[in-house]
Amino acid sequence: MKKKLKAELVNSLKEKNKLKAATIRAIMSAVQYEEMQKKTEDLPEQAVIAIIKNEKKKRLESIEFEVKAGRDEEKAKLEEEISILNVFLPEELSEEKLREIISEIVNSNPNCNMGLIMKELKSKYSGQYDGKLASSIAKELSE
Repeated sequence: MKKKLKAELVNSLKEKNKLKAATIRAIMSAVQYEEMQKKTEDLPEQAVIAIIKNEKKKRLESIEFEVKAGRDEEKAKLEEEISILNVFLPEELSEEKLREIISEIVNSNPNCNMGLIMKELKSKYSGQYDGKLASSIAKELSE
């Protein structure tokens, strides 16, 4: 994943795409900070994906404030940054697919609870689903 980030940074610099370069640099900086915190040279891909998701979440929250403040230009910039971040994230499971997966987990283990469902999801589909949506579906199906 880090190699992909570096390659995209080089491409964005060649294209003179300042916003893309700045966004990728922010991701790389966050990854480097996390590596320093964990005293490691190379974070696993899932950890890098988690960092990218966190950066996306920050921007989504900022959009709400920009809309309330009436700053459409800043909102558009944040939306473009989110689209850049989405390139590095795995395809997210749809609600129907997530419901199907959770149903299979529940059917395979009749005594399963919310915690077991979420643990199973995380082990097999980490970073590929919306946690709030998954937990609401899991609550619904495990009752």
